[in-house]
Amino acid sequence: TPDNDSDYVMAEVMSVGEKYLNARIYPNPVSDQLNIIAEDMTNVSVYNLVGQKVIDCDVCNADEISLDVDILNDGVYMLKISSSRGEMMQKINVRK
Repeated sequence: TPDNDSDYVMAEVMSVGEKYLNARIYPNPVSDQLNIIAEDMTNVSVYNLVGQKVIDCDVCNADEISLDVDILNDGVYMLKISSSRGEMMQKINVRK
């Protein structure tokens, strides 16, 4: 559980077919481990700002994962969460 509200993002995004994906992502900015909570996740990917996939993680209908972003350089990335409920994109900041 995060210590204060400024360390994580709550997101509710409507996707195709009017399905909703609720996700909790923290801490943001992140230095090593990004915690993601969302129902029935199937895949989590991270893209750099030119659209290259830099992390791709298949998960089997997990509701919570800890994603290792230690390999990434400082900067802004786009996190894509896919689940049985839909997909969402969220900007994350990596700071060492």
